Amino acid sequence: MIIGGPPCQDFSSAGKRDESLGRANLTLSFANIIVQVKPQWFVMENVARISKSSTLNLAWKQFKKVGYGLTSYILDASYCGVPQTRKRYFLIGHLQGKDDALKPILQTHQSDKPMTVFEYLGDRLGIEYFYRHPRSYKRRGVFSIYEPSPTIRGVNRPVPKTYQKHPGDAGGHDYWRASLPRFL
Repeated sequence: MIIGGPPCQDFSSAGKRDESLGRANLTLSFANIIVQVKPQWFVMENVARISKSSTLNLAWKQFKKVGYGLTSYILDASYCGVPQTRKRYFLIGHLQGKDDALKPILQTHQSDKPMTVFEYLGDRLGIEYFYRHPRSYKRRGVFSIYEPSPTIRGVNRPVPKTYQKHPGDAGGHDYWRASLPRFL
């Protein structure tokens, strides 16, 4: 079995979504390794947006040409025991297998409700709300521990003094403004 996650920056909503920048070609390099080695199984993981890419279509054709049965599925991590809303694309290949053979398993082994930060960590954080710097101030930045966290990004900043409460922010305005030093 080979398991891999080629770089996602050229497909990601956090990136430029431009497949010509070069990193998308590493998905084709991953496909080339698979078709040369021909493992019984492979798993490729990426951002959900890859499902709309022309690069994935090319890789898919390579896999089919050598006889892989393919199952593709987008999973939300919060329904898989992770307290984070994070949609990921999975492509699972089985040499000489049937297409979509694993879909019923992937569909039935998920939680009925998303995992929250509180369910995962309990009271260990000592907070009810936390700040995650939004990509745009048109988006919310304050979240409750009683919901899944948004995707954690490599960049985070303290709450700016000029941050204005967004209508989608968790908690009452007075509460979270007074509590800013306690936010993550």
